[in-house]
Amino acid sequence: MKPLLLAAVAVMLSVPVVAQSSTWQLDPPHASARFAVRHPGISTVRGRFTKLNGTAPYHAADLKNRSVEITTDTASVDTRVELRDNDLCSDPWRPE
Repeated sequence: MKPLLLAAVAVMLSVPVVAQSSTWQLDPPHASARFAVRHPGISTVRGRFTKLNGTAPYHAADLKNRSVEITTDTASVDTRVELRDNDLCSDPWRPE
């Protein structure tokens, strides 16, 4: 058992270490973007965006400069109140 273990360790140590670099993709079915907005003196409105995408670049050699980019489809807002969702997705009010 020990010779097999030592051989495995020797093989792992002989492989050159390469700085890994990749971009991770957000898995939409396993992700969520939720929000809560305090309505003065009445309640807190909670909601979520049902459609989102995102990426997170990963560079093993440079862990200090990390970032995440997430994009939501604002038309996918869901506050569980259809009238409010429709209002949030409508054109903004503009005084004439």
